[in-house]
Amino acid sequence: MTEPAGSDLFPTPEPVEADRQRDVTTGRLPSQMLREAVALGREILSPQPIGDDQIQPASHDHGVSGLIEKRREIAGIIDELQRRLDRYRADLTHIDGVLHVLATNLDPEKIKPKRVYRRNRYFARMNYRG
Repeated sequence: MTEPAGSDLFPTPEPVEADRQRDVTTGRLPSQMLREAVALGREILSPQPIGDDQIQPASHDHGVSGLIEKRREIAGIIDELQRRLDRYRADLTHIDGVLHVLATNLDPEKIKPKRVYRRNRYFARMNYRG
């Protein structure tokens, strides 16, 4: 079964246009091609005029998308830390309640927090056997 060489539904593009379509495969056009398409008025149409300041280079899009991704990452870290902090506060509230029952004259707020030290991996404890 063979298909007709061309049809009204899927017209065969002109050779120059076919080369141009083959070059653009990602859906993003370089700013030069966008400016050309706007100037020709065939491929990009708008009821209002499209200003030159509205066309951004693709590198701007990559920079913005990279910043958006980094912001998402940091916001996720903050959310996780907030959940951990909420759990620690709930644990502290429960411990204070038990202390109040066991030692009625003790004020848990007057207990100083213990500083948490993290061992530096460069100065780890060495075990030497001689």
